[in-house]
Amino acid sequence: MQPTKVDSSQTSSKPWLPEGIVDTDRLNYSGNRIRFHESMIPKFNKASEVLKKQGINLQIEDSFRYRDVQQAAYDKSQKTGFKKGLVALPGNSRHVTGKAFDLAQIPEMKDPRVAKALREAGFIQSRPDDEWWHWSL
Repeated sequence: MQPTKVDSSQTSSKPWLPEGIVDTDRLNYSGNRIRFHESMIPKFNKASEVLKKQGINLQIEDSFRYRDVQQAAYDKSQKTGFKKGLVALPGNSRHVTGKAFDLAQIPEMKDPRVAKALREAGFIQSRPDDEWWHWSL
């Protein structure tokens, strides 16, 4: 199952980032900015460094989302019959709090060393069987 594609470059109608959300000055796999809750940065950096030493570049597809962007993703998932519960309502989404990210949908990110490094850095997978790409605090 592939995730619903979300255009995280959307900035909603708000030119600001909510409190606690920081721009990492990094680009995701699609070339958009990666934004996280500040508590994610040390863990993300730790996993990135471990993987870099193993020759793997940690590739993120999606991270922080504004509430209305998450709502649009949820609405799209409902219209397309996407697996129930796979796209959360904004009030339940860790993407909205900046405490979740999705790995890029590329073979390199399915390498077991990626999951190991993310777990060891303190990230969890809430649905590893059908959302291998989704990680959060």
